Amino acid sequence: LAALRARTANLRNHRKIGVADGARAWTGCRNIADVYLADHAEQSLWADLSYVIDGPAAAVLDEICRCDWQFATGEALPPSRAVAASPDAIRTGATDGDEGAGGGEQALARVQVLASGPDQRDDPWHATLLKALMEARTRVWIATPYFVPDEAVQHALSIAARSGVDVRILIPKRSDNRMVDFVARTYLRDLQRLGARVLLYPKGMMHAKLMLVDDAVVTGSANMDARSFFLNYEVVLNVDGDESLRITLERWFQHLEARSEVGVRPYPVWRETLADLARLLAPMM
Repeated sequence: LAALRARTANLRNHRKIGVADGARAWTGCRNIADVYLADHAEQSLWADLSYVIDGPAAAVLDEICRCDWQFATGEALPPSRAVAASPDAIRTGATDGDEGAGGGEQALARVQVLASGPDQRDDPWHATLLKALMEARTRVWIATPYFVPDEAVQHALSIAARSGVDVRILIPKRSDNRMVDFVARTYLRDLQRLGARVLLYPKGMMHAKLMLVDDAVVTGSANMDARSFFLNYEVVLNVDGDESLRITLERWFQHLEARSEVGVRPYPVWRETLADLARLLAPMM
């Protein structure tokens, strides 16, 4: 229960944004600390993703960062210099606990920046996720450190799996929250029975948040849980038209998949009952 109590703070700013001169932004899934940013496997067992963005999307991230600063401090920052009206360009930096870092070449792309949080009238991340799942035709590949979906997302994934969509869900074999791991297995076993491929990454903490839906890339700070859907302040990138980024992230996903264990085992009846009861606490996780 201590792990659960640590996750109960509301109004949590979970975004990861750094902006230089309003023109170049760093964002994605990684926090700023040595354990997240280490380049070599001997320094870190965290698998993670981050991105450098140039262009109009960087200006949007700059504005989000300014709004967050003003909300937290009451101080309005002076404006950045104007950003040239050039197409977005995005480059990824990927780390894993096996071979270290990799990165994709910079390429022009269509980048939609999606800010979500309790200050929004609707739930943009949740709505975007549901729309993507419902429209998937060939694949839904998900990497997330915590998988505790609400009923709507679980139902959408179930429909995709039943429809023959290639559904793969990559999570750490053991995350930094054992209670969440315990509850997540109940959702994953349900999807596994419908044909989804469940992958457990055993080499460390898989902290990346990535969704490949057909040829689109959805990535950012948001986890697959109710807190990211409805309570946390998150920022998500919806990237279309960048084949080099898509291929880089496909290879990253497949690299971890090749090193993961496939499938979740059934619990004994008593433990399954306990997990089902714990599932009632899913909205707090």
